[in-house]
Amino acid sequence: MVYSQKTIKPLIGIIGGNGVAATNKLLQLIEEFHTTNGAYRDAHHPEILAWYATDAPSRSMFLEGRGESFIPHYVDIGKKLKTCGATTLCMCCNTAHFALDELEKEIGLPFISLIEETTLIVKKHNYKKIGILASDGCVAHNLYGIQLEKQCPNAQIIYPEQ
Repeated sequence: MVYSQKTIKPLIGIIGGNGVAATNKLLQLIEEFHTTNGAYRDAHHPEILAWYATDAPSRSMFLEGRGESFIPHYVDIGKKLKTCGATTLCMCCNTAHFALDELEKEIGLPFISLIEETTLIVKKHNYKKIGILASDGCVAHNLYGIQLEKQCPNAQIIYPEQ
């Protein structure tokens, strides 16, 4: 990407804080990606708003049928990020991707899907065995399996033994 002072950059809104360390790692990876790809000034990096959704109910407990829905909280945060100017959203919680389509519809912004991005890497490198660390809710709803079956039918998911 060629940058100039007149370049209008997208504003990425991150629904984070699920967990806090994952959000911090995501921000680090974004910075490293841009630096590795030639960014050497602050202006070469994307503008980002990260909202730590630490008050939202557990995504996994909801998917396991043992807790209230996180979805209204995420919709509220997504709309706040949109009001602040976010043009694209993402979240670093695998389990929250269960509601990705509903969140996009309710908030009115596209999401960068971490599950889809992971699947694209698996497909690009033709990986056959993929180790996934995920919540019980994510595993129970086969969130990675559904996407991988569509794009990489020969790939096998390996989950740690419980």
